[in-house]
Amino acid sequence: MSYVVPSLLAVAIGVLAVVRSRSFRSNGDAPSIDDGMRLMVVLGVLIVAWWLVPGGLLVAGGALAALSVVSPAGRQDWSWAWRGRLAFVAFVVASMVLGGLLPVVGPTHVEGFGSPLGIDNPGGWPRSSEEVHVVVTGDEALDVAIVAIRTMHVPWQGGASGMAGGALLIADLSGQAERELERTVLLLDEAGGPRLDEGLIALHEVDSGGSHTFRLDGDRTELAARRWAVNSELGGFGARPVAEVVVVAVPASTGVLELLTVVRPAGHPDAVSDPFAEGLVETWWSARNAKV
Repeated sequence: MSYVVPSLLAVAIGVLAVVRSRSFRSNGDAPSIDDGMRLMVVLGVLIVAWWLVPGGLLVAGGALAALSVVSPAGRQDWSWAWRGRLAFVAFVVASMVLGGLLPVVGPTHVEGFGSPLGIDNPGGWPRSSEEVHVVVTGDEALDVAIVAIRTMHVPWQGGASGMAGGALLIADLSGQAERELERTVLLLDEAGGPRLDEGLIALHEVDSGGSHTFRLDGDRTELAARRWAVNSELGGFGARPVAEVVVVAVPASTGVLELLTVVRPAGHPDAVSDPFAEGLVETWWSARNAKV
């Protein structure tokens, strides 16, 4: 199922070739070798981008579209081949939509986190699957964390290069990250944390470097990671810090990303000494490696 997107790209090139061929014949001409080579180059660029380029089809598709508008020859082609080009664009979009609707593999089950509160398989786009745990890390009242492990499709990219960082960036730009984090932060209510009002939660990114070097299984490993502070109005005293959120993302398989989200209440004993929740990340990382 991971190869649905590149397969549909090949179909898209085929449709474009047929449309162009009919257009040539209606004008009394025959398709040239140059036109066939151009179609093969476009297919090659898109498939290579899907495998190797951070951002995949979003970057390559945008670059090809811009080139077709900026180039004089490209603009001339639009005047008589616009049907084929629109059909091609529609197929590329459809391939990403369909790829994002396929069933997704389940997230890593971590025995050290205990039994999950539940397994969620939301039906939106792209498809995802999530386990949510309440992890008690000590004896104090604030020694608790909400840990969510999610797998999700990244239909615009199949290769691992830049997948995690690119997906986090796109989620930031689209607002999806903030919506998902708010939903996870509200689970602190169920874990005995501060009572939070969904309408009064504000997320502020604390570390915008995009990655963090973790010590995992004795090695230093750089992973795509973000950290947020969560503020909320409590008891009419204005906005105060109530929680912190860490998100770590790694490629799970072709076109699939796995994300670990850790939400800890403000004042958690490890917040200063372990701001990126490396202890929980290492537990998850070890379970991932054991599964492979």
